[in-house]
Formats: sequence, C-alpha cells, structure tokens
Amino acid sequence: MRGPDIALRMARVSDVEAVTALLMQTYHTTWAPMLRPDVAATFASGERTRAYVRAHWREFIVAVSGTSASGLQSRPAGETASTPTATSSAPPTETSSETPSETPSETPSATPSETAGECNATYEDEVVGMVHVIGDFIDALHVSPSRQRQGIGMLLLAHAETQMRAAGHRLARLETDTFNTQSRAFYVRNGYAEVATYPDEAWDSGLTTVLLTKAL
Repeated sequence: MRGPDIALRMARVSDVEAVTALLMQTYHTTWAPMLRPDVAATFASGERTRAYVRAHWREFIVAVSGTSASGLQSRPAGETASTPTATSSAPPTETSSETPSETPSETPSATPSETAGECNATYEDEVVGMVHVIGDFIDALHVSPSRQRQGIGMLLLAHAETQMRAAGHRLARLETDTFNTQSRAFYVRNGYAEVATYPDEAWDSGLTTVLLTKAL
C-alpha cells in the first residue's frame, strides 16, 4: 500500500531502533504531559518501549518515507512473522506512544538470510509510522509528530482493517484516552464509534480510556 511518498512494509530487525525512537517521540509529545511526574519518570528512559519493540517487531507494519519500492514490501527471505499474542495495549492513536509493557528485554537477532536481504536493499527509507494488530484489536498506531496530518495514519489504519478482515474478524477494536481529542476525532472520521469508557490503569495517572469499534 502506498501514498505519494509513503510505502508500507513489514518491519525488519534493522527497524527496531527507529521504531523505538518513533514511539518515544509520540510518548513525549502526547502522553508524558498528562502523566503524574513519578509515573512519567518510569517511562522516560525508553527501556519499556524498547522491550516492547524487541519482543513484537515481527508483528509490526511500518510506514516508510523515501523508498523507491512500491506496494507492501515483504521481509527478506528467511525471516518469518511470529504469531501475535495477547498483551496489554498502548493507547493506540495517531499521536500515541509507548506500550507500558513489562515484557523482558531481549536482543533481536537477524538470520543470515535476513542480514543478506538488508544488505542487498537498493533503497533507503525512514520509518515515519507503525501499526500493531493483535487479532481484532489495534494495539498501537503511531505516526511521527512531524509527519502527522499527511494521510499516513489513514494508510496504516486501512491496512490494519484489511488485515483483520482477511483474518475473518467482523469488528475492529481499539483504545485511546478521553484527553486525546485529536486521536478521537481521527478515528471517528474513519468510521469508529466510541462505545465505552473505563479507568486507564496502564498509565496509573487518573486517565480515562475510550473503547472504539468499527464494523468491518
């Protein structure tokens, strides 16, 4: 899937640091100002975000800018996606941030064929967005703050919905928080309805989560 200068592809091991940096950017611009100082301090190092990315990067679709490739690009030969497992979700928004994951940090490693595939790439690209789908749930959707309002979030969202539809799901679910009016408006514009609210225990800062759904 492709926009004017954006392509979507499966994440690669070489994207781990770029995706981590992206999530930290959106964390600092959206979530950190809303958290209690002591809670914000526990996320400031980025270690929880890095652990999440290292554990789940094979399940991510990334939006890249500057690539000469067209369409949805696969991983290098020999690299396979792992089966998604249920985890606690980050607030998944176009301006959202890190997943408060307790997943132990593990160093991602590349297979020989993956490394060869990376070295043989004939184009350079910059990760400007990502989406992580688990079953019928959009666990995270992030776009670089400098690239928001350019249609990248819509590309990622459309791909996520296509992925869920192909897997046989008839309803898409996601969460954001009540304070995040930009995120809420984005999803409503794209056909989602707010169906429930409940305390956001993940951030432990008195926030309120909004559950949104859309028929596929």
